Amino acid sequence: MASVSVINETLEKWVKAGQPKTVGEFIQAFPDHGHAVVIFLLMLLPATPLPTGGLTHVFEVISILMALQIILDSKALWLPQRLKKITFSAQTLKRLNETVTKINQLESKLGFRSTTLSSQWFKRFIGVVLLLFILGALVAPPFSGIDTLPALGAVMLSLGLITESLLVIILGLLAGFGGIVLEITVGKFVYSKLF
Repeated sequence: MASVSVINETLEKWVKAGQPKTVGEFIQAFPDHGHAVVIFLLMLLPATPLPTGGLTHVFEVISILMALQIILDSKALWLPQRLKKITFSAQTLKRLNETVTKINQLESKLGFRSTTLSSQWFKRFIGVVLLLFILGALVAPPFSGIDTLPALGAVMLSLGLITESLLVIILGLLAGFGGIVLEITVGKFVYSKLF
C-alpha cells in the first residue's frame, strides 16, 4: 500500500530532476507503485473540466494500456517506445503537481481508511472497470465536459487501489458509472434530435 504523500514526494522530485520529462521517464519514476499510480496521475487531467487541446486522449490511451496490464496481472510497466517519447509540457506538469498536492492535503485531513483489497480477482475486476471508465472518457464528445465523470471515476478507483480504501473505490464506482449513464443519456437525446 502506498500513500498519496509518497506519490506526491516522488512526483515533486521527478519534476525538479534534470532528466527529460517524457512519459517513459515518468513511468520509471514510479516502479514501486505500479500501474494504478500511472492511471491515477494521467487521468487527473481528463478529470478536470479544463480544455487541454486533445492531450488528454494520449493520456487515456496510455491509461488503457495500464488497465489492460492490471487485468492481465502484469508485474512490469510496459508501453510502446513511441508513447514513451511523448514529452510533458511545463504547464501540464505544474497542474499535475498542484492536483496531487491538493489530494495529499485531503488525504491527511480525512485519513483514508485502509482495508485488505489485495486479492488478485478484485484487482482484475477493478482493472476491467477502470478500462470501461477510461474508454467512456475517451469516446465522450470533445469539449462537452461529459468525459469528466468517467475520468474522475478512474482517478478515484486507481487511488482506492493505491491506498486500499474501500470508501474511495465505492465513490469512484459511483462517479464513473454516473458518468457512463450521463453519456448514454445525452447520446440518446442528441441522436433522437438529429435522426
